[in-house]
Amino acid sequence: MDPFRWSLAVTSLFVLAGPLLAQEQELGERVRDQLVRQPASGAVVAAVHSDSLVLLEAFGHIDQTRTREMSVDRPFYLGTTGDALLGALAARMALEGVVELDAPVSRWAPELPTRVGQATLAQLLTHTAGMDDSPLLSRRPGEAPEDLPPEREVELLSDHVLVTDPGMIRSDSRYSLLVAGHVLASVAGRPLSRLLEEEVIGPAGLAETIFDTQSAIQQGAPPGFVWSRSPDAPFEPASLPRDDVLAAHLRGWSTGPDLARLLTHWLGSPETPLARALERSSLPVVADPTDPDGTLRFGLGWQTREFGPWREARAVGGGAGYSVAIRVVPELRLGVIVLTNGGGTHMMAASSHVLEKLAGELAGETADFPDAPAHPEAPAEPPAEARDLVPVPVVPSPEPVLTPGPEHAGRYRNGSEVLVLVEADGALAADMNTPEPLEIRVHDHGVLTGHIADGREGLRVRMVRDREGRVYLLLREKAFLLEEEGG
Repeated sequence: MDPFRWSLAVTSLFVLAGPLLAQEQELGERVRDQLVRQPASGAVVAAVHSDSLVLLEAFGHIDQTRTREMSVDRPFYLGTTGDALLGALAARMALEGVVELDAPVSRWAPELPTRVGQATLAQLLTHTAGMDDSPLLSRRPGEAPEDLPPEREVELLSDHVLVTDPGMIRSDSRYSLLVAGHVLASVAGRPLSRLLEEEVIGPAGLAETIFDTQSAIQQGAPPGFVWSRSPDAPFEPASLPRDDVLAAHLRGWSTGPDLARLLTHWLGSPETPLARALERSSLPVVADPTDPDGTLRFGLGWQTREFGPWREARAVGGGAGYSVAIRVVPELRLGVIVLTNGGGTHMMAASSHVLEKLAGELAGETADFPDAPAHPEAPAEPPAEARDLVPVPVVPSPEPVLTPGPEHAGRYRNGSEVLVLVEADGALAADMNTPEPLEIRVHDHGVLTGHIADGREGLRVRMVRDREGRVYLLLREKAFLLEEEGG
């Protein structure tokens, strides 16, 4: 992007005219109101349209003493938002013919366990490789896991980390992206951090994005905060990320201006290899099985949702006392970024406010953007015009079990985590190690709720069946497979 255009946009803050400028005070009020009710002490908000930065503003303070104001050039911990960088890297390497997204990864990493190696890069990057989410050591309930560097985790992997066969169901796994990064580094013959810098960070001109916590602190990263259990001090400093036990894409730190550069590269230069890779990685591939409405879908490191009549791609994450929300509406070439130094504090209301105002201006809508016509049902596969960018098989959505009964009693397992359903008076109940099993109530779409004696809800899961008939309980974003007798 032209340096003068960037400089002018940063100086003026708003170059996309009318409604957003008029709502600047309202945005500030929204952000400050959320800061008061969250562990974060400060936030940075940025917005881009095509190759222009149209908003860049800091709110709040560096820390909870509230003596130093937040500034836009502070680095924030990206954490799990780095999944989007990894997805873009994989898509770019696939577009260049270095890897294939739909081929077994054992082709490039034959040292992987047999069944793990049967998974594809697309399955690993969408958490559909069938892997569990338990700490590697120890894998027994009640025992504290041992922190291991990524290379040791890959070395110690076995086929026991599989909940089910690859391609059957989406289930969050701490190993899926670890293995994907290992495969990409193996085929390129270079460390993952170097690959990310060469193929993603460098081409997008991200001069302030680094993969080292101590360097980020030296460059002025604000301290991160989390909720405290103490009534006298509701917030407490978060522990710093441990680089030695994190995969490279989870060690990233970046600033509002740098992430805005990434989006302007994507939205303003759509024909570059990196922009095409970002677009490919953001396309929906698999539905979220825990979402009965079926509107939440996932690409390679991105979530996709409806935003009025358009598709929105989100990279939402963070960790260790920081939160990051990157929201992109590719059709309008719009993007919004919100960075905060509080864990779980994504301030979606603030980013929605900015997106709605900008989208309404570009689309000629009124200020009543939330009432715009609903988006048609999310596509079951990537749009036709994008299929030539690297084919990725779509994982079928599981079917809900609409009439769960005693035949579904048993142990449901995800690694060392276990959910137990038992038969009680001819119906299902949940064994939660309470004096009496929890009463199970059946709702629409296979949703089950467990209730304690006074009627309060103590458990909410969804029971589904994959295309081969296996039954799972879905708790949050993890799948627990019903074990066979003697399993």
